[in-house]
Amino acid sequence: MKTTPVPRRTFAPSMLVVPIALLGLASPAAHGDGQTRAWGNLGFTNLGGARDYVKIAATSDANIAIRANGTVAVWGDSLSGAALVPPYVKDITVVGGGTRHVLAIRADGTVFSWGRNDHGEIAVPEDLGFCKAVAGGEFHSVAQRMDGTVACWGAGTTVGLDPHYGQSIVPPNLGPVAGISAGHFHTLVRTLAGTVVTWGDNAQGQLNVPTGLNNVVKVSGGGYFSGALRTDGTIVCWGSNSAGQSSPPAGLHAAIDFELGTQHGVALRANGTVFCWCANQLGQCNI
Repeated sequence: MKTTPVPRRTFAPSMLVVPIALLGLASPAAHGDGQTRAWGNLGFTNLGGARDYVKIAATSDANIAIRANGTVAVWGDSLSGAALVPPYVKDITVVGGGTRHVLAIRADGTVFSWGRNDHGEIAVPEDLGFCKAVAGGEFHSVAQRMDGTVACWGAGTTVGLDPHYGQSIVPPNLGPVAGISAGHFHTLVRTLAGTVVTWGDNAQGQLNVPTGLNNVVKVSGGGYFSGALRTDGTIVCWGSNSAGQSSPPAGLHAAIDFELGTQHGVALRANGTVFCWCANQLGQCNI
């Protein structure tokens, strides 16, 4: 169903200083006052507590935060096990979320994962090595090793019946990359040259990188669409546009960070304001 794009909404510039993260139908953001707020499928909630969250991420139905002491808090989804943080998960510096699973990196580069495991998405390979970034899709996980190379596991190590679309088959000549992300059933990376490489499901054109796209500083995978942030602060999206999610508003500029959800996007601008667009059926754009 086509929905009307949501107008620009903002936090006070003096308060918002921490980048945003999202996936699916909820959007969390951290304020400069140390408090974390979420809106959308989880409702608008002030989750500041001890005001000690330093990094945030999300699954489709849960929010994830790293505390200053390196432990992890997860709230929301109680059905998949994502909210049940294993006791050995400590000294964490990076977190990421799949649809219903969590990924975390310890200070030494070791990767942990927990939550739903229908297709091996939390079965971290024993030979993975040390990593610096993680991302999750519907049933697969992606990691960027310290040397920049990419590893994937879970669904899509082959191409066949749903949900196996090749999303976990890393192109053989890919080499080191500068950034990673995952959509529901596809994977995308930012190359060292500032271009984008994609693989996996292409039913909605989410792999069809626009011709000439370069100067990319970040990539993000939505449900069935993809996006890139360029050095000039503009955001380019492609793939499914059923709710206008692949058409960022013309007034969106000077972005310094962004993330894509199932059918919506969120961007952080240089002046500290947050901009959301498109599907809003569960209030995910009601900042």
